[in-house]
Amino acid sequence: MKTHAVIRWTTAVVAAALVVGGATACNSDTGTADTAGSSPPVVTVTETAPVTATSPATDTTPETVAPTESAAPTVTATRPVVTEQPTSEPSSTHPLADYYGYWRGHGRQLTLNPNGTATVVLADGAEDVENWTADWGSAGDGIRITLVTMTNRHGPPLGYSSGQSFTGSIQPSEEDGVTVLHMLNFGDWCSARFGNSRTCGA
Repeated sequence: MKTHAVIRWTTAVVAAALVVGGATACNSDTGTADTAGSSPPVVTVTETAPVTATSPATDTTPETVAPTESAAPTVTATRPVVTEQPTSEPSSTHPLADYYGYWRGHGRQLTLNPNGTATVVLADGAEDVENWTADWGSAGDGIRITLVTMTNRHGPPLGYSSGQSFTGSIQPSEEDGVTVLHMLNFGDWCSARFGNSRTCGA
């Protein structure tokens, strides 16, 4: 079956060649060349390449990474240790507690309370009297008493004023050696704990 097909195909090719050759010879006799029949037809085979699906373009731009911010170091400040001297104790040999209580002088009375308040009675004779509230506390080697408010007065003013201060300390009397509260410009004051001195009057 295949052999007969080959024979027929060969015969057809030969016949076609004869026809073309005859046509060319015929045209040469007339002096005109048949351009269309001078060469066999050209068959152009176009091969279509398979379409390959392309993947989407990949962005190769390097990603910008923000720099990592380092945490600031923690600095712990050390507060220097300050040793403060207590302000409630005088620097003399007598502690502040020795000043507590009732003190007296000629026509004078003084009461020093542990809470820093005081009462003062000042007199000039038997008729002229002033009553004061006061504050007090340690000062240097002794204490300071500050008049605050006059709560009562009988007779003419004695010359004292609010805010006026007096400093003093417990020490032996110069007259007889008895321990007294000696106040600068405010006289000497005696306490029953230490005895009576002539400087305190009757």
